[in-house]
Amino acid sequence: MSLPPTESPFQFGIRPGPAGDARLPLRAAPGARKEGLSVEADGTLKLHIRAPAVDGAANKALLDVLAKHILGISRSAVSLEQGEKSRNKVFRIALSPATLEERLQAQLPVSQTPASPKPVSQTPATPKPNDSRA
Repeated sequence: MSLPPTESPFQFGIRPGPAGDARLPLRAAPGARKEGLSVEADGTLKLHIRAPAVDGAANKALLDVLAKHILGISRSAVSLEQGEKSRNKVFRIALSPATLEERLQAQLPVSQTPASPKPVSQTPATPKPNDSRA
């Protein structure tokens, strides 16, 4: 099940909040071997955490990992707005939507960044004059 689509000029479903902050929808993946951020095929962000989905441990870990390790901001600048008992969550982030988008893109592997591909040069590689393989 994917998160509801939003009308937003920002990637990852980021929406502006009423106080100049941002709302970030993402899918939680508790019990993961490795913590980190990924993008699913439908463009939804997925945050992998080691903590199990038991007694709120996953929500606490999501907040900590998202704030400290992914965004580099204080834990108090991130709060869970929707999805306390669901894998699909919405977080309130005390950053502008544009800043949030930049920080998320910086944390994603290049292969998963949903930006347009860089153009590839069409000129063939020519051997250097000192190349002994020629």
